[in-house]
Amino acid sequence: MFGLGRSILERWAEAGGFQLLSQEKCWFFKGPYFFSATRSQDVFRFTVRDAEGRIRSGYAKCGGFWLGTLTDAIDVSWDS
Repeated sequence: MFGLGRSILERWAEAGGFQLLSQEKCWFFKGPYFFSATRSQDVFRFTVRDAEGRIRSGYAKCGGFWLGTLTDAIDVSWDS
């Protein structure tokens, strides 16, 4: 199951018209998902470039609550 969370993030970025510039899996500090992410979900710190060329970053929680990364669920929290 290694890499499934990363694949979910990459598909989300592509579908949203973003160019994924960086992605780093959060092993301990999970930003806004620190208390809500389960062990079966992956949390990433990411940076993207949007269609207008703006650089944005945030956190993404990949996978569902019960089935983890076996589902394509994703929740994104953008930096202010």
